[in-house]
Amino acid sequence: SGIYRPMAVEPNVSESCDLETGKGCSVADVRKAREVGYYNEVSKSRSEAAQKINAQYMALDADSSEAKKAPEKKSVTANEVAKTATKEPSKDAKPVDAKKKSALILGWFYAEPRQLKFVARMYKKKGYDDVVTCESDVGVVSKPKGWYKACLQTQKTMNQDGGHPLAREFDVVHVMSGGFLNLYQLLFAGVKIDFKTLVLDSTPILPKPAAFTRFARAYMDSVGLTIIPKLIPSPIHQAFVAFRWSLQSVYIKIQHQILRLMVVLGKRKAASDQMKKLNSQANLSLTNRYVPIIDDVVATVFGNSGVEKAVFVYNPDDPFINSADVDATMERAKGAGVEVVAAPTP
Repeated sequence: SGIYRPMAVEPNVSESCDLETGKGCSVADVRKAREVGYYNEVSKSRSEAAQKINAQYMALDADSSEAKKAPEKKSVTANEVAKTATKEPSKDAKPVDAKKKSALILGWFYAEPRQLKFVARMYKKKGYDDVVTCESDVGVVSKPKGWYKACLQTQKTMNQDGGHPLAREFDVVHVMSGGFLNLYQLLFAGVKIDFKTLVLDSTPILPKPAAFTRFARAYMDSVGLTIIPKLIPSPIHQAFVAFRWSLQSVYIKIQHQILRLMVVLGKRKAASDQMKKLNSQANLSLTNRYVPIIDDVVATVFGNSGVEKAVFVYNPDDPFINSADVDATMERAKGAGVEVVAAPTP
């Protein structure tokens, strides 16, 4: 018995190749097997996975006469990856059990697609064949209203056929600037991203007005809008950010009540635990209590994600981030049992 019923003639394949499962087999191995009729007879119990293996190699054979250039991947937001992240097998594919090194890159605020592509190329030069890049939308990641909408959208994607495209294993996750909170939002919503190594590059930017005010002022200085930081003192700027967050928290409270009403009317399913928690967090930000929110971010990223090693790459004099926040986050990551590597740069 088995997935395939072998023919009388056994093909000459590599010792590591198991033709019945496809494990350890190269394209050449499977081609030899078909040439001698190994797959001409199959059992009725042939599994769907095995059918896909043979179909994949058949597709590779069909393309072997002419190499086709794969389309270049575009940088997309986390919830748009499903539309662009499908992969085609390459002509010179490795054996089906060969594990490719993979990386997920969550970019910095205002990063352009070409900039993220450059980061992806750097990873590929280091041997990472499977690299996924995602933008971190400042309008979503840096605002309470954005968190609420992102959670709704992410969970909607998770419930579709095939689930969320980032719910998979990565060898390393690399977060830059606002990418740290982007990762938190994905994990918070319930996306099962399996990773053991986390690289924090010029981050964390923690969810509090002081951190976002600092980032905004540094960004304006960097793009030539120096007049605004000069005219508006930092405390006034921070008070304005806090006021906007309070207004958006009121918006969340109203949206949550509308959601509950729709549940009562049978128009949608009950709110998830995550949506209820965001509603509770809105109460905190309304009264300028951000420490419990920061606690949840740190616990989600370092305590509940399964990460084992965190590498903090940062410049202590970076105007975009607070080095005290970096130091405090490193200590809390250690407290969660994560191996922490500090890599300060000049």
